[in-house]
Amino acid sequence: MYDSEVTQKAIAFVERNLTEDLHLGSFPAVTGYSKYHLLRVFKQETGKSIGEYIRIRRLAMAATLLLHSEKLLITIAFYFTFNHRKHSCRHLKK
Repeated sequence: MYDSEVTQKAIAFVERNLTEDLHLGSFPAVTGYSKYHLLRVFKQETGKSIGEYIRIRRLAMAATLLLHSEKLLITIAFYFTFNHRKHSCRHLKK
């Protein structure tokens, strides 16, 4: 899928922590790369920034929950750390 081990580690970390408040500062401990180098490698291999990748994955998981559960949009939005209703609704509509 992705060539480098660092990108695979970063993606695995994101997937395990989609419902947590992720900060770029936590990635170097997981990947062993500096923030600057990690951002460059990740963008080069995926075509997306780490922040963009996290947002896309959270939206995909939120959309799945909306379709297959009885939970309210606001509940799902807070679960995936979209802390503002207006913000989450705008992204889900896209």
